[in-house]
Amino acid sequence: KTAAELLALLEKKDGVKAGEVYRVTGTLTLSSDTTYYGNMAVIIAEGGVVIKDASGTTLKETIIKGSVTVNNSSEINLYKVDIKGGATGISIYDKSENISISNSIVSADDTAISSKGAIVSVYQSKLVAKTGVVSSGTDFTVQSTIVDAVLCGMKSSGRYFISRNNTITVSDTKNGIGIDMIKGSYNSMAALNVINDVQESVKVTDGINCVVVLNRAISVRGFNNKYFYVVNNRLGGELELKNNDRLIADYNTFSDDGRVHPTILDGNTNFNGDNLHDVNARLEYGANEELLPHNDPEQ
Repeated sequence: KTAAELLALLEKKDGVKAGEVYRVTGTLTLSSDTTYYGNMAVIIAEGGVVIKDASGTTLKETIIKGSVTVNNSSEINLYKVDIKGGATGISIYDKSENISISNSIVSADDTAISSKGAIVSVYQSKLVAKTGVVSSGTDFTVQSTIVDAVLCGMKSSGRYFISRNNTITVSDTKNGIGIDMIKGSYNSMAALNVINDVQESVKVTDGINCVVVLNRAISVRGFNNKYFYVVNNRLGGELELKNNDRLIADYNTFSDDGRVHPTILDGNTNFNGDNLHDVNARLEYGANEELLPHNDPEQ
């Protein structure tokens, strides 16, 4: 079928049938203010599915063999889609915002979801690729999602990144990484995640106001951060914190497996927490100033 013929069918609730295969040689471009009903039909889009300069577009219950691109669009909803992309499953470019991906499966050779957009949410989905998520945009949230990656579960250099209640598995356990927040990360959080087996579980570098809390993982590492909070994580390996300023590391515990689980500290300034101080230590007279909060002259 031509792209126009297939789009006309998808706009009807019963236009395509479950299990049927529809091939489009060109690009399948979706329009604004339109809901497309896939009914779990298989669409082979050699030129990919493109949502460009659009608003209020919904694509639901569709199996897509091809990539999906969102460009300069808003209020886009991908619901119950099974995307089998090439190098990248879903690409979200800048000037795109309010993008929702839910109850979906996104598979790709390289990256499942790459985003430069704003206000992007991934909810109750499964991502399968070398890297699950690469985000350099603003306000990217992944929640209640399974990530099966080869090298990296999630990588963020953006503002307001949240990974919450996810299960992340990285097959390259020696060289891979679960969650990697790098320079540019601001007001970002990894919380309530389970990160399986990979030795480099959560790493935050050159971030500002980042939080790692209530995760179950092998390790948490933080380097050169400002306003960095590492609280109540259950670790099976190491806690490594170096050259962080305004640091709190508190109530982080280690697996009771008979192995040594080191806490590696170096070069941190203005820090508090029971992983950094002996909270039972007391001066003979007066308050123990090391355990008190520190004023921040920059605030």
